[in-house]
Amino acid sequence: KISLRILGLMLALCLLLAGALAANTGVSVAKVVSPDGWAWQNPLPQGNHLWAISGRSSTDVFAVGSAGTILHYDGQTWTPMVSAPSTHLYAVWASPSGDAFAAGNGVILHYDGRQWSTMRSGDVIRGLWGTSSSDVFATGDDGLILHYDGRAWSEMPSGTASAIRGIWGASSSDIFSVGDNGAIVHYDGAAWTPMSSGTTEVLHGVW
Repeated sequence: KISLRILGLMLALCLLLAGALAANTGVSVAKVVSPDGWAWQNPLPQGNHLWAISGRSSTDVFAVGSAGTILHYDGQTWTPMVSAPSTHLYAVWASPSGDAFAAGNGVILHYDGRQWSTMRSGDVIRGLWGTSSSDVFATGDDGLILHYDGRAWSEMPSGTASAIRGIWGASSSDIFSVGDNGAIVHYDGAAWTPMSSGTTEVLHGVW
């Protein structure tokens, strides 16, 4: 009984501290309620895993995760957004012009500033990066690298068969991608070339 009483007091104290922290930081969240009335109570605004985040400013940020989760931050509140598929989303990239791309298990989505729509299906995508809304790269399993030119997605020879999990570039002619088995490939604007990493560990990110 004493242990249960102590546990109850500790739980109450944690809740009070959490409430005070939220009040002091001014953090606000939006409530998520399913069509049949079920709602996340804690954590808010939802409880699915989040795997990627990208934004073009401090008041325009996107986060994506499991079960098709997409959240948008406007500088004050994180708000759930509607996406058609319920598949896991592993990557997101917000372009400077205001639209955004999200991708994951078998789908690439595009946000035009109003709503999300499916651009391409079938590929497992794990990374997204671009220089503009008409120059976007997507990476995925089995050495997959795709490029979007503003009209269509096309596959590029990557020089590796390993899954590519992360991508980043300084420009459209200086891009690095990393992945399984220590894979690193570099794009010089004309072709992707494998580089030696000195490791066989999985590489998840690059900057």
